[in-house]
Amino acid sequence: MSIFSSKSSRGFLDSEITPVLPDDAIGLSDDVYWSLQRAQASGKVIDFDVEPPVARDFVASSEQILAGAVAIRDGLLRDAASRIAPLQHAVDLGIETQKEVALLRLWKQFSVDVNRVDVSRPNPTWPPSPVGPV
Repeated sequence: MSIFSSKSSRGFLDSEITPVLPDDAIGLSDDVYWSLQRAQASGKVIDFDVEPPVARDFVASSEQILAGAVAIRDGLLRDAASRIAPLQHAVDLGIETQKEVALLRLWKQFSVDVNRVDVSRPNPTWPPSPVGPV
């Protein structure tokens, strides 16, 4: 097996599988290649901007952290909306049970609490999810 790395393709290439290599491909020893594979398996990222590539700790940018928090918030709000809808329908139709009314209030409060979380701050604290039927 002949393994190469390439800055332009941001990855590893096996010359037996990829017979035409990019101009910037550099050969890697088996030791370097497997060391990088082990590092990647343990959560590190491969930096292909240097030759030979090196493994580095993953550090999320502030934009990535914000996007992650927004995604969590949006997922929690979608879940809350899907749980609120049938409960609200029961109330609107006048066929609600006391349990449904209580759950509706809990899910609405949860939705408000989630929406008030400041996702621009690191490690936001999310409110606990109410327990109820899906």
